[in-house]
Amino acid sequence: MKMKLLRYLTAGLISFCVCAMTLHAQEPDPNPDPNPAPALSGGEEKVIETLAAEFSDFAGENSEPLVEALRAGDSLSYAIEVEQPVLDSQGNPVLIDVTNPDGSVSQVPQMELVEQTVIAENSVGPMGFGNVKLALGLAEASLPEGSSYQDIVRSLFDSDAASGILDMRAAGMGWGDIYRSFDLKVGDVMRNENAGLENKPEKPAKPEKPAKPEKPAKPEKPAKPEKPERPAKPEKPNE
Repeated sequence: MKMKLLRYLTAGLISFCVCAMTLHAQEPDPNPDPNPAPALSGGEEKVIETLAAEFSDFAGENSEPLVEALRAGDSLSYAIEVEQPVLDSQGNPVLIDVTNPDGSVSQVPQMELVEQTVIAENSVGPMGFGNVKLALGLAEASLPEGSSYQDIVRSLFDSDAASGILDMRAAGMGWGDIYRSFDLKVGDVMRNENAGLENKPEKPAKPEKPAKPEKPAKPEKPAKPEKPERPAKPEKPNE
């Protein structure tokens, strides 16, 4: 009797644990992403690859992430090195002795280079692929050759003066006015971009499929033999 009761209690405890684990697994995320990134379709991925290839000489390995971020309206970021004083365990600057030109000794804070991430907030939001191309085309045309990724981001979004290309777009300016502020024309820049794309080596053409052999002509059917004429019926004798 006691063994049966123990088995029932054990089975009930196991069932309770399984149910509790199932309910916990089905609980929704308490902090879901309010703006989840939409999944890209196969067609959109192809367009992103094509645009990234157009600006690969300009933005290098950052061209595809740059196109994706502008398309989705994401913020851009880059790393910089800044000099700041070294602090001790109590948060005070560490002082070091330096010898002045007159031979005297002074104490100055010890400095070190620290990498910081600068985030450029996207002021214009998601853009169509045409607007992405216009923005990057103007950035490439207005910056000197060999500009860094940091220079590219700052040309698009200038957080200090809000005078970046896409800051002006967010303020309501049309592309013609934005281009003219750089003494450029939309048509000239786009023609150069398209010409650069045309000058890129083309993919080798696919070999032509061999022609299918002609089917042999069907033999003519032999003519049907003529039917023999029926013999004439004999005349009936006169009565």
